[in-house]
Parts: sequence; C-alpha cells; structure tokens
Amino acid sequence: MTTLIKLTTSFILILSFSLGFSQESGQKTSPLVNPPEKMEFLDGFQSVLSAFQSGKKLEMNKDLPVLKYAHTGQELESSDFVRMTASSEFVPVTFIHPETGQLAMVLFEASEEDKKMLKAHQEQREKKESPISSKWLGHPAPEFSAQLITGEDISLQSLQGKVIVVNFWFIECPPCKAEMPDLNALVEKYKDENVVFVGFALNDVEAIESFLTEKPFNYQHVANSKPVGKLFEVSSFPTNLVIDQDGKVTYASSGFMPGIGEEISEVLDHLLEK
Repeated sequence: MTTLIKLTTSFILILSFSLGFSQESGQKTSPLVNPPEKMEFLDGFQSVLSAFQSGKKLEMNKDLPVLKYAHTGQELESSDFVRMTASSEFVPVTFIHPETGQLAMVLFEASEEDKKMLKAHQEQREKKESPISSKWLGHPAPEFSAQLITGEDISLQSLQGKVIVVNFWFIECPPCKAEMPDLNALVEKYKDENVVFVGFALNDVEAIESFLTEKPFNYQHVANSKPVGKLFEVSSFPTNLVIDQDGKVTYASSGFMPGIGEEISEVLDHLLEK
C-alpha cells in the first residue's frame, strides 16, 4: 500500500512565520527573507513578520476563514493553493488583519535562494522534527488503549478493520482550532463509511467538554492524551494521522495547513477503495 507523507506544505507555512528572522536584510529577491509589509488587494492587512518585528501582539481569529491568493491578487481555491505550495516553486507569505484577526496567505514565486533554503530546511526538519517518529510511517501503529470522554474504551485492536483518522490537539492551540471546520466536514462526509475519527487532547475532560459547547469539534475525544502522543512521538500540534484497516500509519501531517480536509479526503478515498 502506498504510504502518503504530507509534510511539505505545513513546513513551508511555518517558514513563512519564522525563517525571515534569522536572515540578513540585504537579500531583496527573496519573499521569505524580505516579505512585503502590505499588499494593495489586502486592505488593512499587514505581514505577520512585520507585525512581529514591530512588537505588535498578534491574535488570530479562529472563526474567520484563511484567505488564499496569488501575489497578483487572484484568489485561489484550497486545492490549488496546496498544489502550488507543495511544488516548491512558490512560497507563502502570511498576512493578518490587526483588527479582525483574519489571516491571508499570499503565494510568491520562489527565488533560487528561497528554493535552496527550503530544501536545506526541509532536510533538517525531516531529520529532527518529523511530526511523528519516522519509524511508524508505513509501519504498524503502536498499540494504544484509552477511554473516550463519553466513557467508552477504545484501542488500536478494537478498531482493527476500520480506517482511523487521528488528531492530536489542545484547547490553547490556535492552529488546532483553525483546522476544526475542515475536520468537521470530513466527519460529515464519511459518516456512513468505515472510518473512525479520534481526537487526542492534552486537556482534561471538564475543559474539553466546556470547550466543545462553544466550538464544535465532531471527533470522538480522549482527554489527558500525553501518553498516547509519546507513543507516536508527536512533537508539534496539530498533528493529523491516518491509520489504515490493517493498523498501518499511512499519512502524517503537522502544523497549520490550509486544505487539510482535501488532503485527508484523498487518503481516505484511496483506502476505502480496498
């Protein structure tokens, strides 16, 4: 069975927040190093990097959709944005509206300098910062057992024969909350299929139940899930996994990623064809 490892997009998005801080300012050909502070078609938005550098406090509004554009101002569908970003021919720059907290991602053509940095940083990240230990990808998932916040027991063994979609998250994680609408859409789409959606949260039962009354997240949830995260060697949040009917980890992604729903949907469609 094909093992799908989707790390590139989320890795590039993280770079758009962080890489520019450590680079010298004289390299003006690179949107990663010197992103524009503003874009004419994004009224009121400013780059996240310039906001950080000016000392402004950033608060992302999790209830607003992330806008996605080409640098020409053309609005992009999520699938096109993911495809273009994953090609490594384009790099995203993140903008935020300081009043509404809405995010916008703008794709710029990658310079040769960008491509070299992306390749070097990705190689380093894959060696040191994979979302889960590389020993699990393409191999049987570690055996786990836990209790849902509703009281039922679950385990890898009890879910054998089903496709398991896993999300590691916690309440105080803005990127975790930002992807929840896409993940809820997956639950709705595959509600009549042999698919189980399980969220492993770091928070306790009371905190999760209170959170879910205000923010729907329609997975089945396990509280105090740090031990399960350690089993999979999860190192960043959110982390999404897909485990196939035979208990093998076939997909892993980490960090905020526009289009996560489409990515996981492709994996599920492939597995359900078995």
